[in-house]
Amino acid sequence: MTTQRMLYLTMEIGKQMLVSGAEVARVEDTITRICTAYGCRAVEVFTITSSIVVTVETADGETNTQTRRIRSYATDLARLDRLNALSRQICAAPMEEAELRRQLDDILSGRSYGLGIRTLSSGLAAGAFTIFFGGSLRDMAVSLLLGMLLRLCMAGMERLRSNMMFANFVVSFLIGLLAILSAACGIGQHYEKIIIGNIMLLISGVAFVNSLRDIIAGDIMAGILRLCEAVVLAVFLAAGIAAAILLAGGMV
Repeated sequence: MTTQRMLYLTMEIGKQMLVSGAEVARVEDTITRICTAYGCRAVEVFTITSSIVVTVETADGETNTQTRRIRSYATDLARLDRLNALSRQICAAPMEEAELRRQLDDILSGRSYGLGIRTLSSGLAAGAFTIFFGGSLRDMAVSLLLGMLLRLCMAGMERLRSNMMFANFVVSFLIGLLAILSAACGIGQHYEKIIIGNIMLLISGVAFVNSLRDIIAGDIMAGILRLCEAVVLAVFLAAGIAAAILLAGGMV
């Protein structure tokens, strides 16, 4: 396998790890270890939330640099676990290109939960959060339905390739408005509990925790960028809810 192909496949593994929820330090360490296992004499990796840049030097002095642009995230811890296992397997016994490509394709094309299961799970999670935060059974029922609607709306936004911040603003505004209307009509009792239960589905907890881990690990720039992204996302969620309350606040 040529150095260019090795680096391409290695960076694809690193990219998919970052997209799936890995912290920056893990991605950089994985890329470094794989390149070293394939005989690279020096490996320099620079990773932030939106880009990966890798430069390697082979044993005969050849230098290669490649870049990957990260445009979206889709947290998938099962895929991340399989990518980790693949990287360890490579480090223990480097594979030929065809075998590495086959295993990577198997991971990337692996079965994921369908929209139906994700929609139902979102509804159940929203209902559970509403009960957890003190809502009634009626609030839970409304929250369950809104949680399912939330997942469908987010899936639609993803298909339209809408900006993530705009999508979260629109969805949070819609959920807030419907929660207030349900309380005004007597279907739900506490619209604020319903809103909280659904907004918990949109909070970027993984990004926030990973940002702190990156900062602690010394990747200050990547950690701050990820932290800023999580904070800005929370601001857009709050703005959507605030807009809904200002628009329909007189109903309850």
